[in-house]
Amino acid sequence: MHKQSKIPIAGKGVYKLSDNYIYHIQTMPTDKEIFIVTSQRVMYITRSYWTDSYKIQWEYVWSAMTRHPKIKQNGISLYGKHNDNLRRWWCFKVKQSNVRLILISDPELCSWIVDKISELMESDDPDMKSTQSSNVSLINSLDD
Repeated sequence: MHKQSKIPIAGKGVYKLSDNYIYHIQTMPTDKEIFIVTSQRVMYITRSYWTDSYKIQWEYVWSAMTRHPKIKQNGISLYGKHNDNLRRWWCFKVKQSNVRLILISDPELCSWIVDKISELMESDDPDMKSTQSSNVSLINSLDD
């Protein structure tokens, strides 16, 4: 129903072995920020202007999500476990929020994504569960 072509593949295909692609959407008018839903996780990636490579900004495997996503006026809120690890920016430490807002203007699409994520979170299928998480670079690939 809501599929797009030309998806980024994580870590030269490392997630290709563990995750099944569900959906992705470009969240900004440019194609530099992408929200991806797979069978094992949600992730938010950005594409480098200079190198055209992809980097995961954050991700939640289903076990790291503390409650089901909620539809908001301007998108979807996702709720993850608080991460005590602090991200470094230069010489400062920056705490990351455990609530992520995905900007999506289409209410019907928001509803579909929330339903799909909730379904995946509740799945008893062991193949749908993963504790894998990493900050690997992404590349743009046309391979399936």
